[in-house]
Amino acid sequence: MRSEAVPEVLPRDSHCVAIFVLSAGSSPFLTDVLDSAVNAVRGRGEVVLVWSGRSAPPITDPSIRLMTISAGDFDHGRTRQLALDSCRAEFFVLLSDDADPVDSKWLDNLLLGMQDPSIGAVYGRHKPRRGASVAETVFRLTRYPEHRLELKSPNGGEPLLFPVSDANVAYRTAALRSVAGFPVPCPYGEDQIVLNKLLHAGWHAVYVQQAATWHSHELSLREIFRRALAVGKVSGAKAVARVSVTSAIPLIRTMLLRSWQSYGFRGAFVVGLAVMVRVFGFFAGRIVRT
Repeated sequence: MRSEAVPEVLPRDSHCVAIFVLSAGSSPFLTDVLDSAVNAVRGRGEVVLVWSGRSAPPITDPSIRLMTISAGDFDHGRTRQLALDSCRAEFFVLLSDDADPVDSKWLDNLLLGMQDPSIGAVYGRHKPRRGASVAETVFRLTRYPEHRLELKSPNGGEPLLFPVSDANVAYRTAALRSVAGFPVPCPYGEDQIVLNKLLHAGWHAVYVQQAATWHSHELSLREIFRRALAVGKVSGAKAVARVSVTSAIPLIRTMLLRSWQSYGFRGAFVVGLAVMVRVFGFFAGRIVRT
């Protein structure tokens, strides 16, 4: 039976963790995210702000290391690869500047997922912020469930439906480097591509619901379509396992049922419309890619 405490392989006094917070300077939550990251490390490693903003970075804690990237040179894959290249820790943690850890146990829960040496990536939960729209709330609660999940093979399920996001993730640094890290260049979907490479190399991935952040977006239907279009393009790439239509049906059904039960007809209509836009954008991206 596994212990609920931080395992001995991750002693609190070792410098085994590096938390990289990525920011382009537009998030109003950045200061809170940095404070949470510094408090979570507690002498076990370092916090690094990867800054691609056009103004001066808002660093108030002298323990935070700063990496700067020109806004014009920003690329999702390249930026994360630069961070990985500078990582000196056993575990490489990524946080978005608007993904604020829910509690002080966030990092401990991410690292608990690394007890098994076959685990290459541990993904955390993304909970909707208070005041999030109905469509975004239902999407986050359904996409990132309240139970643990594990993925051991690229053929052992639907990797594209696994709750993957490198806005809240811990990677085993050696595992990530063993598959050549992040794709460069890569404008979108680098997390899915990396997951697929890890699975093909024999590493496993887990989703840990206790490692939660407040993280949601207020998206217009146009923005939902654009994001779904990008996901569809990624799903059509050889570097990512394709998702079947039938495998997505349970996720969609759960979203519609949750919206009806929690918000009634209006909620179901709003969520149904958002789902249709996501599906249309996803398949449009697949067609464009092919």
